[in-house]
Amino acid sequence: MKITGIHINDYQQFNDFHLDLTYPKGHEKEGKPLDKVCFIGQSGTGKTTILNIIKEFSIKLIDISRNTRSPFLEKNYKWALDTIVKEIEVEKSKIILDLNISELNYRLSKGKFNSNLEWNISLLSVNQPFDKNNAVKNIFHINSSSETFLIFYPADINIKHQFINRKTPENEFKDKKIIDFERQKLTPIWSKVYKEAINFQNEEANFRIDLTKRAEKENINIKEEIKKWKKGSKNPLINLANKCLNPIIGYFGLTIETDLPRIQNINIIQAKSVLNDKIVPFEKLSSGTKQFILTAIPLYEINTENSMILIDEPEISLYPDIQLMIVDYYVSLATKAQFFFATHSPIIASSFEPWEIVELKFDYEKGIVFQEKYYDGERDVKNYFINPQYLRWDSILTKVFDLKERGNEKRIEKLMELAAIGKKIEKEPNKSKKTEIYKEYKKLSELLDWETK
Repeated sequence: MKITGIHINDYQQFNDFHLDLTYPKGHEKEGKPLDKVCFIGQSGTGKTTILNIIKEFSIKLIDISRNTRSPFLEKNYKWALDTIVKEIEVEKSKIILDLNISELNYRLSKGKFNSNLEWNISLLSVNQPFDKNNAVKNIFHINSSSETFLIFYPADINIKHQFINRKTPENEFKDKKIIDFERQKLTPIWSKVYKEAINFQNEEANFRIDLTKRAEKENINIKEEIKKWKKGSKNPLINLANKCLNPIIGYFGLTIETDLPRIQNINIIQAKSVLNDKIVPFEKLSSGTKQFILTAIPLYEINTENSMILIDEPEISLYPDIQLMIVDYYVSLATKAQFFFATHSPIIASSFEPWEIVELKFDYEKGIVFQEKYYDGERDVKNYFINPQYLRWDSILTKVFDLKERGNEKRIEKLMELAAIGKKIEKEPNKSKKTEIYKEYKKLSELLDWETK
């Protein structure tokens, strides 16, 4: 499922608020749901609120879908049928999400336009014949499919999560449609990784025992045989390391340890320094490293096909060079999912095309929040006049994040001083004195990162 639009008529700071979350005219994916969306704006503009709306609506859609699993339960099936209406009146609903499910367009609303029900769902496409039974059947696959429906990462995800609870059933997330890390821990996923690693270690132990028995009767090279076995075996930690974690934690000077000599060593993901090969205990890892590991592993281990992934403030504890690559990396781990990011980072924002960015701003006169548009006229690729991917970092801050000052007060004072020195050079008639003053001018220019003539 992917979201194609959000309409908020009356909720908190939003009033008559509409978002088109499809690719604009002129794009090769014109009219299709955006693969990723970035919400930016000052604190309090509602970035996290919109993420929570998406989460709340997803939970409700799962409830509706579950009621279609047992049509023989007449009461539940009738409830699901009653929830499907022919047409939802936008102006009479508080909040509406437009959804694309299995190539069919739906509209899910929350409001009190219907005296009997607060939630309603309808077929949105005007060319689709209205059939309540078909509408119910079309959302059935949400609950019957194997993929996760939504994963939510809050900004304050608990980086103190422990992986060492090996008694946690690894199937705790199996068939779980909503995974909310605001309330849930990562231990079930690590339990799955742990079980796979233990099975691998048991296979290796059995192979070594058999190899020892063979060596008593045959003249064999034990080291070579073990090397061959490892090359042909499937160590789950190698895949987790190479396909999920190492490409990023390598920038932290770390790599994942995959050669664990004893089963007792497999109680937590182990990272080691690339400088001295020493193991760095998980609790000693930087908060940014932990944050990445906690976010990346679920995207790698969980079936995210047709899922929605909400990540609030992905930049937390990450250095700018990692921020620059992290969005595309997360997307590469879940290529068929739809991502929603909320951020305060101009570097994160630079990973998005202009139609993928939703900038929220306050309208103080009306007391509401609105979307700042990056295009003139109709929503067409050629009409966009701001593209963060093309801007310098300082330009993103001023043009996208609306930072009025181009530096702090001390910089402004020094710039004025630089200008004064420049005028002094122009007026100085003595060539040698002018050269001395220019040295001062150049030194201050370097401090200010100011290009000199």
